[in-house]
Amino acid sequence: MELKNEFILIVGSIDTTSETAPIKMAFISINHKTIQLNFIKENIKSNQFSQEYAGNGYELMFRFPINQEGDHSKFSESHLIIKYGKSKSEYDVICASGYH
Repeated sequence: MELKNEFILIVGSIDTTSETAPIKMAFISINHKTIQLNFIKENIKSNQFSQEYAGNGYELMFRFPINQEGDHSKFSESHLIIKYGKSKSEYDVICASGYH
């Protein structure tokens, strides 16, 4: 038996190029299957920014520190929680910003 704990996560906004605001979404690829997660809510608390997404039975909570003034690093340490049914996985991850 081979056990792999691999996934790809993309979080961002899709610009519809219309008069509407960009749509916040997340996509996660697990076992070569791409799952679309819809934006639920976001919150700023204790100098941390969090976002929640859900879809297709999955729930995702993504939490990361707010960059301090003058900190323009492309990378940040974040915390990720993925739930599916009664299963729950937590990860400390390094994120790369696509805005640089």
